Amino acid sequence: MPIAVTVKFDKAKLAAIQKTLKGVPGAMPKVMARGINKTAAAAAAEIKRQVAGETTVKKKDVSKAIKISKANYNRWQADVNINDRRIPLFKFRGKTGGKKTVMISTTPKQSAWLYAKVLRDKYGDAAVLSNSYTIKQKRYVNASYEIEKGKCKSIDGESFIATMKSGHKGMFKRTHPGSSRITELMGPSVGGMLGSRGRVKKVKVKGGKDLMHNIDVQVKLLLEKRRA
Repeated sequence: MPIAVTVKFDKAKLAAIQKTLKGVPGAMPKVMARGINKTAAAAAAEIKRQVAGETTVKKKDVSKAIKISKANYNRWQADVNINDRRIPLFKFRGKTGGKKTVMISTTPKQSAWLYAKVLRDKYGDAAVLSNSYTIKQKRYVNASYEIEKGKCKSIDGESFIATMKSGHKGMFKRTHPGSSRITELMGPSVGGMLGSRGRVKKVKVKGGKDLMHNIDVQVKLLLEKRRA
């Protein structure tokens, strides 16, 4: 399930701010929207710090999973949503067992591409008569992964790292021993990593403090500007 980080504002504090800004037309919506949006941006940065700082995933991959819906003068709420899209395990790759020659069976469509780009020069025109080819490739095998820093784990069964025709690079495993069918191995989502080890609570606690501070700052800036 996707995760939404919610930070609540103290009602008594809100009433005090309304009293302070009572004589300033249109001040309350400005103060609240700006303070809330700054807090949402800080919460997103804290999520990146929590996840990327304690796991091996890169900050740019964490950023892709976060979406902020900003507050405005009519809607005093900003949403920091983290999707549940799983990250390829290749992003968490650890050590490999080195390179090994493996047999790869191709589909007819892949075979046509291989014939035109690779096999024609190597095997001659007779190769085109075959519907598929079994070719040898050197690939990184017996891969491992490390999600939490310092906790490297091996993958059961034969696994390897390869670059697909599309250019996508990933960590793969045969569906069962001896099969030519492979599947890409996926790691956890950013939401899943955030939800472990009490990270959501840490983000909420910091967010609550940031919200109070950011709104206080906006109130002071507005009042100083009005006095000037």
